[in-house]
Amino acid sequence: MAIRLLVRDKEFRFQWSRDLVDVLKKFAIFDPNNKTWYTSNVPCWAAKALSLPVDCVEVKWHKFYAYVSMPDDVVKKHTCYKIKTWKPVSCENYCQTPACVRRCIEEGWNPVAQVEETICLARKTDRGDWAVPRGLVPRITTKYPKYVETLKPIANFEDLRPYQVEMVKNAWRRLEDIGVTLWQAATGAGKSRIMGKLAAELAKNGYTVVMSALQLDLVYQMLDFAKIYAKDTDVLKRIHGVTIQTLYSRLYKKRIEETVHDSEEKQYYKYYADETPQVNEMVWEALDRNDVVFFLDEAHHAPAETVWRLAQRIGYGAALRVGATATPEREDGHDLKIFAVFGDVVPPAVTSSDLIRWGFAVPVEIRIVTAPRCNHEQKCRGTSGASEYACIRKALAECEERNKLAVQLAQMVEKPFLVITQLVEHAKLVGKMMKSVGLNVEVVTGAVKGDTRYEIYGKVRRGELDGIIATQLADEGLDIKELRTGIFLLSGKSRTRIRQRVGRFVRPAPGKSIAVVYDFYDKDVPFFDDHFQQRLEIYKTEPEWRITWLK
Repeated sequence: MAIRLLVRDKEFRFQWSRDLVDVLKKFAIFDPNNKTWYTSNVPCWAAKALSLPVDCVEVKWHKFYAYVSMPDDVVKKHTCYKIKTWKPVSCENYCQTPACVRRCIEEGWNPVAQVEETICLARKTDRGDWAVPRGLVPRITTKYPKYVETLKPIANFEDLRPYQVEMVKNAWRRLEDIGVTLWQAATGAGKSRIMGKLAAELAKNGYTVVMSALQLDLVYQMLDFAKIYAKDTDVLKRIHGVTIQTLYSRLYKKRIEETVHDSEEKQYYKYYADETPQVNEMVWEALDRNDVVFFLDEAHHAPAETVWRLAQRIGYGAALRVGATATPEREDGHDLKIFAVFGDVVPPAVTSSDLIRWGFAVPVEIRIVTAPRCNHEQKCRGTSGASEYACIRKALAECEERNKLAVQLAQMVEKPFLVITQLVEHAKLVGKMMKSVGLNVEVVTGAVKGDTRYEIYGKVRRGELDGIIATQLADEGLDIKELRTGIFLLSGKSRTRIRQRVGRFVRPAPGKSIAVVYDFYDKDVPFFDDHFQQRLEIYKTEPEWRITWLK
């Protein structure tokens, strides 16, 4: 009995065998009426297995993944990465002397050691090819079919800046090519505007668009611009805003806090857990179809367990995906997951210095303030590691001379100002001290929710407040162009946070000619001196940010 295979207009016949049928099942469709197998494309692994003289394809799209026929070493090079992590170890492996081992066991230590771990985002199939996240395919091969053939050209680019036009055009082409796209745009570059423009154009093409972020503020900003560009009511009906928390809770039937393990992600979800918009029920039906687009602002959160799972669930992984971030990098080393979900950054990548040169942002001056000594040595004697860090941070936060210097700066700087610290109690303490000297300020922490927070921001915009003292929730989505001055009182070393933090102040506003940031430098203080040096290196990467050391 012969087997008949049609590859487009070419016919092939084979002697029947169970192994051959198993191969055909993996890439061709069988028509029982005429007992013929059909396919338009033959994967390279199948062409090799069947000795077919046809032009094979190295890539076959399959939802979140693509099946790629390439050498193992090539795939692993572009889909695997190493991270350093802390793992529990035995006392024997932790200690270098017998006495240490005995003490470790007797005192019940729980030793940990830093180890290197390799993470691979692709997996090999039983066919011998690789399942590769769609966003990483162009890193492996340039030979792949278009993911979308039906997108209509964008007719106009009304009121977009020149670089924004190029970003939208290149994103459109990337969506056609691999179905995902990623923008890198510094704070003030208009991410919400270009996302709104792209959302409207995709909705005009018949897609259901889900615009998402961790913060409801960001969701509403994107939706506002989508409304401007959609214009037609029927088009606008296909555009929806949903927080990541709402998406995850609805699709997985569990509270997001039950799933998240990463401490930084937990912090964000804690701040915004109760902020979910009303969502049209049609959205939930659309999430199961292929004609859906998933937008994510602050796309550097893509490696978070929640977002990673959502990317594979929406449209069952086949959805188009659009991401935007000022910083496509992570402190935990999981950068590659961002590109796996959204692909590599499409040009142009817009930096803060670009915006300053082009006149879309005000110049930045970073003024380094050497903080007074705070007697942390005595308070933290005998501590080490994480406990030493926490002790020193607490000592700095409670240091009266250090906090007085912050208050004095706040009195003399151009207003309104924004003070950022890591600790809620520190924010409250500094806020109380500032109020005692007559400064009109408000403290914004995770406990200040929704309408109250927006009301405070409104007061700043109207000039009714001298400033805000905030925890790190102000690092993302705080859009108050009137802010003139920043005071980084207790800062960290995160590349993502630092760039976004400075970006809070660069947006142009009437009468605003420069953004000034005061960064406290705790010289020779363990951890904090090192963190400052890392911040300083980040500042130096922006040629238009001037650095001044205050005496």
